[in-house]
Amino acid sequence: MLKANMLELAENESKSEILSKLGICEQCDKGEAKYTCPQCEMKTCCLNCVNQHKKERSCFGVRVKTAYIPKTEFTDLDLLSDYRLLEEASCSIDKCRRDDTKRHTRMNTKLPPHLQQLRKAAANKGTILHFLPRNFSRNKVNSTILDNKTKEILWTIQWKFNWDGSEKTDSRIPEGTLLRNALEPHITSTPTLNIDLEKLHVFLPVEYVEGQSNRFYPMDLSKTIEENLKETTIVEHPIFHVVDDPKNLFPLYGSNKVVKQQNEPPEKKSKMSFFELSDGEINDSD
Repeated sequence: MLKANMLELAENESKSEILSKLGICEQCDKGEAKYTCPQCEMKTCCLNCVNQHKKERSCFGVRVKTAYIPKTEFTDLDLLSDYRLLEEASCSIDKCRRDDTKRHTRMNTKLPPHLQQLRKAAANKGTILHFLPRNFSRNKVNSTILDNKTKEILWTIQWKFNWDGSEKTDSRIPEGTLLRNALEPHITSTPTLNIDLEKLHVFLPVEYVEGQSNRFYPMDLSKTIEENLKETTIVEHPIFHVVDDPKNLFPLYGSNKVVKQQNEPPEKKSKMSFFELSDGEINDSD
């Protein structure tokens, strides 16, 4: 019993020594500090003060491993920390080298034969088709193929519905399908959705066209997918925005007016697009 009391007394004394070393909470200036922030080294007394100081100082509470330390304050622990940081960097580089997806780009490489045929078939139908590297999500979901017997393109189509923000994807829809017929199952499958199909507007984003960012191609529900995609540029597969009330949020291709979304940062000077930098497939002359 006496031994237990002595241990408890020693523990309390050690706690009081720590509290006396940390001093008063720098956030509330009331309680005795118990914690030191690994990032900004601010002394706090409770969880509420910890969260408050993170909010006010935009602090993440994580030690900055590359923070500057004066030579006079450099210790063996700092040396060990730097050594471990170099080890982590080395492991990350090795992991990246082993990651198969990191090695797949289309920079200065020939497209596989089936994609060359698909691109050529699309070009013959008036559609410019581009492809992304294999590790991109749009490439992963794309199952568009060319039927070598009928020479018909079977498109992957992504639908974005503006009234609830939902998205749906169809695989291998024949290009001869009317756009209305391709869209109708998604409208009629929801009985509670009180929307007239004939009053809907469908837009295709303009991509890979200089000076036409944030603009859209208007689609015609009474025409086929092939007819709608003629004279457009597609990246991987078409993405159709289905809208019940377009208002002024969908400026058309070739228009000068660009509608900015709320809280959108100001437009920067034009630079080379992502595709000009990384989509450098070698086009065959055939």
